[in-house]
Amino acid sequence: MIASYRALIGEPGRLAFLVPGALGRLPMAMRSLGAVLLVQGYTDSFAQAGIVGGVLTVVSAVASPRLGQLADRRSHRLVLFAALAAQALATIALILLAAGGSSIVPLIVAAAVYGASGMPFPSISRAIWSAQLGRGPALERAFSIESVFDQVAFIIGPFLAILLSVEVHPAAGVIGALLMTLVATVG
Repeated sequence: MIASYRALIGEPGRLAFLVPGALGRLPMAMRSLGAVLLVQGYTDSFAQAGIVGGVLTVVSAVASPRLGQLADRRSHRLVLFAALAAQALATIALILLAAGGSSIVPLIVAAAVYGASGMPFPSISRAIWSAQLGRGPALERAFSIESVFDQVAFIIGPFLAILLSVEVHPAAGVIGALLMTLVATVG
């Protein structure tokens, strides 16, 4: 059984999308918590932090399937880089607004853009697997690998967000998520 997984991953070009796809999942698990810790760290308001985190999460849940759909229709690369640009601007805006003691409305707008720009790397990775393998046992194994990556990301991601935001700087969690998104997008 292990040999079949090793053969699947060992095919030429597989790691070229597998590794960035795995790395791109971490920011998905970091963004909301990182934003909550960012806002709370600068404003000392759990209420504002909770509102920002809630808006980011809801908008991300609504926008993520749409981004995946757009990537399938247009171009994965085009959508990835456009989402990365929007996410970079939203990250900077959210940091500056929180650090400047902004009112809740601008923070909500920045959180909404931040949430809407979170690229669904798992969807893109699964689409690539499907295109390469078609239906069958190999695709089922590939999706098993994808599921493991999802679970690992949602175990490690929040830990990284907390570690960076609490031990380094309130903005470090969202900056770390942005840097991982950048590396995964380029990859």
